Amino acid sequence: TEEERFHGRDMHNTVLRDDGGYDYIIIGAGSAGCVLANRLSADPNKHVLLLEAGGLDTSNAIHVPASYGTLQMNVAGEESDWMMKTVPQRHSLGSSFDHVSFQPRGKVLGGSSSINAMLHVNMTSDDAQRMAHLAGSDVWDWHTLQRYQKRIEDFHNNNPSDSIQPPSSSSSLSPSSSSTSSSLFDHDDHHNNRGHSGPLHVQRHHPDDVSPLVPYYIQAAQNAGHVYNPDYNNNNGNREGVSEVQCTLHHGRRWSSCSAYLVPVIDRPNLHIIVNAHVTRITFSNILGDEDPSSTSSCKRPQRATGVIFRRGKDIDSLRKAADEHAHLSSTSSSSSSRDINSSSNYNNDGNNVYSGEIICCAGAIMTPHLLQLSGIGRAFDLAHHGIECVSDVPVGYNLSDHLYVPVLSRSRIQTPIAADVLANREHFLNWQEKGRGPLTLGAILAFVFYATSRERGDRVNMQHHVGFLTGFEPLMKAMNYT
Repeated sequence: TEEERFHGRDMHNTVLRDDGGYDYIIIGAGSAGCVLANRLSADPNKHVLLLEAGGLDTSNAIHVPASYGTLQMNVAGEESDWMMKTVPQRHSLGSSFDHVSFQPRGKVLGGSSSINAMLHVNMTSDDAQRMAHLAGSDVWDWHTLQRYQKRIEDFHNNNPSDSIQPPSSSSSLSPSSSSTSSSLFDHDDHHNNRGHSGPLHVQRHHPDDVSPLVPYYIQAAQNAGHVYNPDYNNNNGNREGVSEVQCTLHHGRRWSSCSAYLVPVIDRPNLHIIVNAHVTRITFSNILGDEDPSSTSSCKRPQRATGVIFRRGKDIDSLRKAADEHAHLSSTSSSSSSRDINSSSNYNNDGNNVYSGEIICCAGAIMTPHLLQLSGIGRAFDLAHHGIECVSDVPVGYNLSDHLYVPVLSRSRIQTPIAADVLANREHFLNWQEKGRGPLTLGAILAFVFYATSRERGDRVNMQHHVGFLTGFEPLMKAMNYT
């Protein structure tokens, strides 16, 4: 199969181009890096190199949705998580954790899309409005971006009749008809606003595979006044209400950005992929000559990125990118203004390091600013504190925004398809492997409610309440000292 051919490639020992030059060097084969590698290498005249610090995504733990809980903190020994933790947060966790939270980040082909909960949640019109305002451009408005959302996805199970149904009126948990909120959404036409030919497969869980508690959760949310939203990704820009989840799955398997964007283009000769390649620094050339003696800044004059240095195994490779005009530039760029300021004396001394092309950082919300700071891009004070020469004094590494959650865990008295030993159950595994069905196809979260905390204050939808029936989390909870 295409996937077998992809994983059969030796991406540990990829041979670089003879001149070491590429039009594009992409750092990180995660959710963004895989997309860019696909799109940019579509031009056969452009040479693209994709560098991933982690390894191949061959483990069943990645592809079996129910084993999601074993991937984070590497509790199953997969080494697909960077194992990051926060500094102590006064209001995070408790004293038994020293107020430190673990911060899962994917270190594998597909990046965090290979270890996350697989929930597919599109942006809202409010999200797009804020982006357009911050960017000062209508390019980021809702009407423009929703076209790309449709282009990305291939949505399955989009008939509302396939969705999980609330309990019957005979149920002791079923409310009277007067207390049930009616839906504000069009059940007939919402699926027409979804994409059906994109590379990213999106589907609901099969109703026969989910826990019988899910319909009760949906009904309870309606009892509390929340509308039932048959499709929170219906591209009308409003995700408010209670819904069963949609996940990046295909035939019951995780469908990561690697599955969607890299596997289909593995045969492109102009795309080189290297795994276990940890980029340690971006190199720069001073494009305006020596520093201005009258400048009060501790940083260099404006620089141009020329390449990267990365570790591959025990070796350290220096890599430069080059344009098609490499030979021409070699004969015309010998002036002292093309001086490499970051490398050792035996690297880039030939004056051929001011090339066209781009270096694209896709290492994620944490590792990208980390790499930039290691390369001299950041607050000059922070860089000086760590003995790093400043290239550009900019506020890199600030204002991280994350989505924290408050978990409430309890044990169910109702038998569900997800048992404690589901991951070791041969029957479940064969059902997943051969039919893409059964409890192994389920991720951590099965349904959720989006709502606004205060309409009186004019709040937009800003809260998510979700319910999950978990398996494979016992090792993770033990690693977190959670009982």
